[in-house]
Amino acid sequence: MELVVGMESTWSLRVWLCAKMVNVDLTETVIDLSLADYKTTLYQHSPSGLVPALKTDSLVIHDSLAIIEYLNELTKGALYPISLEDR
Repeated sequence: MELVVGMESTWSLRVWLCAKMVNVDLTETVIDLSLADYKTTLYQHSPSGLVPALKTDSLVIHDSLAIIEYLNELTKGALYPISLEDR
């Protein structure tokens, strides 16, 4: 899997931190969002033109919460407490 993140993007940072917390093996692509032509580069990785984007064999997920939910399911619930009360 590949995680596409933007420099100084807090949404990207949230996803990156969650991926590190559960030790998911990812390649990382960092896009400098301060460059004038960043959208050109971004569209090569993310059809929505948004970061973060998680690229799997069959999906491109571009919503940070959806990516975190995907990582949680992928790791059998490692990100969230199992108990509803604890969450």
